[in-house]
Amino acid sequence: MEGYKPNSGKPDTEWWMKQIKAGLDYRRENTAESQWDNFRAYYRNKFKPGLFPKNLFFTMRRTIVPRVYFRNPSVSIVTRKPGADNIAITKVLERIDNQLLRAMGVKTEMKRMVDEAFITGTGIGKLGYGAIYTPTPEVDGTEAPVTSKGERVEYDSNIFPNMPWFKHVPTKNFVVAKGARDLEDSFFVAELHERPWDDLVNDPRFPTINKGTMMPESMLSRDHYDEEKPRLTIDLWEVRDKRNRKVFVFRS
Repeated sequence: MEGYKPNSGKPDTEWWMKQIKAGLDYRRENTAESQWDNFRAYYRNKFKPGLFPKNLFFTMRRTIVPRVYFRNPSVSIVTRKPGADNIAITKVLERIDNQLLRAMGVKTEMKRMVDEAFITGTGIGKLGYGAIYTPTPEVDGTEAPVTSKGERVEYDSNIFPNMPWFKHVPTKNFVVAKGARDLEDSFFVAELHERPWDDLVNDPRFPTINKGTMMPESMLSRDHYDEEKPRLTIDLWEVRDKRNRKVFVFRS
C-alpha cells in the first residue's frame, strides 16, 4: 500500500513528507504566499521607512470582513412531517443547535476565517469532537489527559470533553496534494501543529515520540526556540489520508 511500510502497515513518513513538500511547492506556485507577510504588515501600517501612505488596505479590510461573515450565526429547523410532536422536537433541536453555535464560538472562528481569506485567499475551518488530539471517542469519554503532576497537555478554553468544537486553521499550516483542483479532489490534507515539547513528552497519546526529558540538539534551532517563543516547541504534521481513510501524526 503506497505511503505505508509493507511489513508493519505504519505510515512511511519519508514518503508523506515528499507529498507535503510537493503540496507546499504547489501552493507557492499558485498563490501569492510570498506576499502574505507583506499584506499583514500593510494592515498594521508597517511600511518602508520614509513612506507615509493613506492606508487603503486597513480601510478595505475593516470594511469588507465585518460584512462577509455571519454576525450572529444561527440555524432554523423545519420539520418535514406534520404534527405537534414533530414540531416540538424540531424546536428543541433548533434550540440545542443554536446554543452549540454560541458555546463553540463559531462566530469568532468564522470571522477569523474570513479575515484570513482576505489576506491569503482561503479560509479554513476544522470541526472536531472532544480533546484535540484524541482521534476517536473513548469508552471513558474524550477528555484530554493530564500529567502525574496534574498539569494539562491541552488547554484551549473553548474545547470541552464530549462536546463538538470548531476552529479556524491558519492557511500557512494547511496543505493539499499537488495538482488538487479543490479540497474534495485532494487525496490527502495535512495540518501543521507546533506543540510545546514538554506537553508532547507528557502526552500518553503519542507513545512513539521520544519520551526523554531533553530536547534533541537538532531541534535547538532559532526556528523553535528564541525570545519570541520561550517554550521549546516541535513541529508535527497531522495527515488525513482520504484514500485509505486513516489519520495519523508524525514529527517533521
